This record gives sequence, C-alpha cells and structure tokens, in this order.
Amino acid sequence: MQLILQTNCDEPQAGIGSMPTVLEATHPKLTVVRFHGRNVAEWNNAGDSDWREVRYLYEYSEAERVDWADHLTQLE
Repeated sequence: MQLILQTNCDEPQAGIGSMPTVLEATHPKLTVVRFHGRNVAEWNNAGDSDWREVRYLYEYSEAERVDWADHLTQLE
C-alpha cells in the first residue's frame, strides 16, 4: 500500500517562499500539521548563526489556538 501524504503547515507569511496554509486533507485516515509558529521578525533572518533555532521561537495566542482547533475539525 502506498501512502500519499500532504503535510499542512502553519508558518508566517514572510515573503517569497512562504507556504500558505491549505486546509485540505489528502488521506482519509491521516493528516499531519506542522506548527512552525509565526515569528515573522526572525523567519527570514538567515544572517545570524542561530537563525534556524530562533525562527521557531513563537507561542501561539489563545485566539490562534482556537482558530487552529476549528481548522483541525475541518481537516477531520
């Protein structure tokens, strides 16, 4: 059996190369969502040696978590 999986992604919309959130399940039994955070200020700051670590430093607000709860229900 071949499993084709699309990962849904949440990340800041920070210019060229940003992945928009697409709420579409591509498999009836499995959906993966990657929560990268929305740290726009550090997302594209590749000049710093630790940019890969700090770009993900982000705590989702209560409103963002509620939005994602609705999105997860939609993906279900």
